[in-house]
Amino acid sequence: MEDFLGILEDNRVKKKGTEERHFTLTLYCQDLATNLELFNQEWDNKRPDKSKQQQQATATTPKRCQSLRRKPGVPFQAPPLPPYFIQRPEVSQSLKQSLLSEQTAKTGTLVVSAIYGLGGIGKSTLAAAIAHDPEVQTHFGDGILWATLGQQPDLLSFLSSWIQALGDHDYKPTNTNAASRHLQTLLFEKATLLVVDDAWNPDHVEPFRIGGAKCRVLVTTREAQIVGVTRYDLDVMSPSQALALLEDYGGSKLTGSDRKQAQALATTVGYLPLALELAAAQIADGISWQELLTDLQTEIARLETLDLPGAQEVERPN
Repeated sequence: MEDFLGILEDNRVKKKGTEERHFTLTLYCQDLATNLELFNQEWDNKRPDKSKQQQQATATTPKRCQSLRRKPGVPFQAPPLPPYFIQRPEVSQSLKQSLLSEQTAKTGTLVVSAIYGLGGIGKSTLAAAIAHDPEVQTHFGDGILWATLGQQPDLLSFLSSWIQALGDHDYKPTNTNAASRHLQTLLFEKATLLVVDDAWNPDHVEPFRIGGAKCRVLVTTREAQIVGVTRYDLDVMSPSQALALLEDYGGSKLTGSDRKQAQALATTVGYLPLALELAAAQIADGISWQELLTDLQTEIARLETLDLPGAQEVERPN
């Protein structure tokens, strides 16, 4: 426990043999992610050299992209990338350029929508990858705010949480308009990225389209028609990316018949990232590639039969 006492203040009356916890942890700021990162840095500085050497000896090169170390008090609300995240550099680079472009600067809002209105295409994951990009974090040095709306969002709750993340804990808005106006004031001179994820209704997005000239709003939506924005239509994964996701999830390269069946499965589910992850989870549970592929093809054939012109409509019992 003494290794931690450079971070925790020891308030125990009886120091030895006391299991009761009487320690004070002083936070750096109100943002959880920032606190965790700064405590990690502080702990690393106080660790003995032997411990650091052991970690270096067993450390491996991280596969996932790394975020910059953020300044204390700067909010960063983006979720972590999924464990089996597959880079789509041609997409992320294009989206980043669009986000930082003069065109988006004019509209203030970039909307990432799904091509053909598809769900499970990876919009939220791509937005998270953009938020973790070091260049994006440098550009938006005053933080990244995130709200995942869904079909029935509590807009006031999201807006209020953003107000608190920006350091104002005294203002208690009673309605959405008041909260949005107050956020506008707080963000006016800041360079902040506002991510509005999974928007279903254009009206739900409007209260978040705020901030000054250095702010940008990044919206992900399946097909909500939002006016006066810059649009970016996201397509499905490429065949090679789909196979990489399946291999990454399984932890090994696919060869022979398994590889062919995995490729056929990726084609069957239309290279949708979410469908690929669900399929990979089934494989991890012990189902063979051939069995899963056969089940999918059988189900698709059944659905196509039901969709044929003239097919009988079965009346459901009450």
